[in-house]
Amino acid sequence: MTGRSSPIDPAIVQRAAEWMARLLASDVSEADRLACANWRSAHPDHERAWQHLAAIDGKLREVPAEVAQYVLRSRRPSPMRRRVLGLAGAAAAGALVYGLREDAAAPFSLRVAFADYRTSTGDIREHTLPDGTRIVLDTASAIDVHYGAQARRISLLAGRILVHTAKDRSSRPFYVDTAQGSVQALGTVFSVQRAGPICRVSVHEGAVEIRPANAAGLAVQARAGQHADFSADHVTESTQGPEDTPAWSRGLMVASDMRLADLLGELSRYRRGVLRCDPTVAGMRVTGVFPLRDTDRALHNLTVGLPLRLSSFSPYWVTVTGL
Repeated sequence: MTGRSSPIDPAIVQRAAEWMARLLASDVSEADRLACANWRSAHPDHERAWQHLAAIDGKLREVPAEVAQYVLRSRRPSPMRRRVLGLAGAAAAGALVYGLREDAAAPFSLRVAFADYRTSTGDIREHTLPDGTRIVLDTASAIDVHYGAQARRISLLAGRILVHTAKDRSSRPFYVDTAQGSVQALGTVFSVQRAGPICRVSVHEGAVEIRPANAAGLAVQARAGQHADFSADHVTESTQGPEDTPAWSRGLMVASDMRLADLLGELSRYRRGVLRCDPTVAGMRVTGVFPLRDTDRALHNLTVGLPLRLSSFSPYWVTVTGL
């Protein structure tokens, strides 16, 4: 008998994803439903894969055919529709096979794969929410949106976001929630970034209030022109730092006397594959403006103004070395 903790064959996960996408199609037939039921009952791992996918955060469950057809006929794809139609592709890419557990924290975990809004590596996108709030998602970022009668909440699952909060007619407070705690907007333009066990908040206009998850009663304010790091237990003292409008939200990186190794580390977040820096040039200082949406051009620009060259085995493995 297969143990419940044993890994599921990726091919089975792929097939379960395909069946889910098929059952939510507008032309699904009774024969399709019967065939899916037969497949699920053919082996315990088939049902395990189905239930794992169907139970992700309660967002993808058994959907009645009439509801599925309504969603799929909507002229504007809903988050649910995007998640379902992207399921097979996500499984094929390995996102679903990575963990098959709800607490996976990797960038391509199941929860991120099924987020309401997300960006791929190198992608920067802006979305306007129903209340008029504008959110810019940085590369490899993901959020869920929870708007209720009492509050507006955004769950930051991965990456970094810039938030331009809108006034709410019902005066509902606006929060960004992370595993480390919550950030409440106080008439604010601000950004929040997840970085392992730490989150960084940068305030560009107004102010925010930070509440760590494990420190009951602790609330720390940061105001325009300040940033603060916080974990689940504490908040660092706010320091001066962030610019008025973060350059990354416009697809740019501004380097001012920046170490080459640090610059390449930031660029690597916006490109697939491996970007290495030869230790002999790691400390070279760089000043300039570099495009984040075209990292190949950014790397070429480095070689134009500095004694550097690019060595590559493929477009996905590049090393920056000295001349």
